[in-house]
Amino acid sequence: MTRPLLIAIALGWTLPPEVAQAQEVDRGQLEQIEDHTESLANQLHDLSLALRARNLEKLATHFSHRMVGAGLPVPTGDLTPELRWMSQRRLGPIPKDLDRAQFVATWSAFLDRLSKVEDVRFKVKQATYPQPGHADASIYFYVIARDPQRQREWAEGRAHLEAALQPDST
Repeated sequence: MTRPLLIAIALGWTLPPEVAQAQEVDRGQLEQIEDHTESLANQLHDLSLALRARNLEKLATHFSHRMVGAGLPVPTGDLTPELRWMSQRRLGPIPKDLDRAQFVATWSAFLDRLSKVEDVRFKVKQATYPQPGHADASIYFYVIARDPQRQREWAEGRAHLEAALQPDST
């Protein structure tokens, strides 16, 4: 129950008829959206495991051979101190209009400069399903790793994702 509704009940106010009436929910559509959301989350979890294991072949399987997307920027220059215990790394431009092989290569270059990948997380911040088997989503991700000097690095980013299940997918 929302706070205004609680206040209205506590004070004995009556609610307008359009607020008081329960909205009709299409349970079938709601379950379908829940299934799509769970499927997307599972795919992103599998993707994070592939990256954590540095399995580039598995990473590539998550993207269509027809994909066009932006890759990861290349770090440039030395670290710049920001706070007592934090530094920031400058990044070059974000490469755009990459095919699947080029996209995977940007992840390969990113992972190659790290000695250990501790954690990779993808989070769905917003998603819509304009038609069955299709998703349009905003994704945030972060990678926590160690550089060759064993210093912790934290990289984060966001992406807009348009996805479709392939005919042989579940």
